[in-house]
Formats: sequence, structure tokens, C-alpha cells
Amino acid sequence: MIDLRASAKGVRGELWLYGDIGGDMFGDGILAKDVAGAMKTLGNASEVDVYLNSYGGSVFEGIAIFNILRRHPAKITTHVDGIAASVASVIAMAGNSIEISANAFLMIHNAWGMAMGDGDAMRRAAHDIDLATESIAQAYAGRRNGDLDRIKGWM
Repeated sequence: MIDLRASAKGVRGELWLYGDIGGDMFGDGILAKDVAGAMKTLGNASEVDVYLNSYGGSVFEGIAIFNILRRHPAKITTHVDGIAASVASVIAMAGNSIEISANAFLMIHNAWGMAMGDGDAMRRAAHDIDLATESIAQAYAGRRNGDLDRIKGWM
């Protein structure tokens, strides 16, 4: 079940991202365009709490959601309620502050994927995965004063 909802009361807004990031073969999943629309419904909220419970999903949808949140003028606080795994952990990094419940989880790793085709297609896929890993590492390093090599070791 996917839960994407937003609400605002005065200067404080809430965004709930519970479920897979990106669409799956059934069309379910949290899409960046829907998050952008939800953020617009928050109006002039100067503080937004983003609640996360997601195993991750599409790296490109997740990076887009990260950037949507980073661009918003409000003070963003991300809350990891259960798990922020894979690209959902990147979304968590969008907060001006990050709160991880004592019994919740944050899981980071190198990007991965599947490819099909000839050698050229496989090499392109490997190159694209390396680029995605670099992008993810940059998002984490932004929270650790640019300690990119250390972050890549953790991944």
C-alpha cells in the first residue's frame, strides 16, 4: 500500500512518504511529480515535517524527490519512522534536520540494477550505475561535510 499525503496547518506542513519510490509494473509507487504536487498544497508553510517509511525504489525518482524537498523554502525535518532504505535514505538527507526513531533503520548502499543486451548495453549500464552511485554518495556527503571517501566506504 502506498501512502502519499500532505497537509498544512498554519505555518507547519506534513508530507507522508510511506511506500516504494517510483512506479512499479502495476503503477503503484511514490512519484516525484506527485511529491511536487503535494508540496504545492502546503502553501506558505515555513516548516515541513516529512515522514518516511520506505524500502526505496527508483534512484532517479528518489533523487528528484530529494531535489524537490531541497528547493522548497521551508525548513524541512525528515523523520524516519520505520525504514529509509536505499534511495529513501537519500530522500532523508534532504532535511535541514533528520530524526531517526530509536527503533528505526537507515540503509545505504551503492546503486545497483539489472541490464539486458549486448556488451555495449552492459557497459553503458555499468557506467550509469557508477554515475548513480556517485550522485547518491554526494547526497550523503552533503550531510557529512563532504567526507566523500568515507561515505563511499560505508556504501
